[in-house]
Amino acid sequence: MLGILVLTHGSLGKEFLDAAFRILGQEDASVASLCIEWDQDSASAQEKLRKTLKKLQESHDAVLILTDLFGGTPTNLAMTFYKAGKVEILTGMNLPMLIKAILMRKSETPLLDALAILREKGQSAIVSVSEALGQQDGAGE
Repeated sequence: MLGILVLTHGSLGKEFLDAAFRILGQEDASVASLCIEWDQDSASAQEKLRKTLKKLQESHDAVLILTDLFGGTPTNLAMTFYKAGKVEILTGMNLPMLIKAILMRKSETPLLDALAILREKGQSAIVSVSEALGQQDGAGE
């Protein structure tokens, strides 16, 4: 079964997870968040990540790490633990992507299939309201 780790700058991951659990109406112990504090040094952040990841790996076949920003400290730290098919990383996380990941975890979707589905979900969740309403170029003003 799949474990999920939300790894972000500041308290963003905790807030994302709180929002997802609130929307879904239940928490899931197989989904964890780890926040890299703004003033935390890389060595201590990496050790904290190692311990959190190890704990998830003890009870899951694979772990998906969702990060907020490609090239940011959380993603760079996660990349040091990347292991194809065992520890995968998806960046640019948004709330719809996280909710879908939690639901897919429960349906036991294989990790590599989940990556493609979640990437698509994250991208398709980006919507211009004016386009969705058919009001482009200020037509709704």
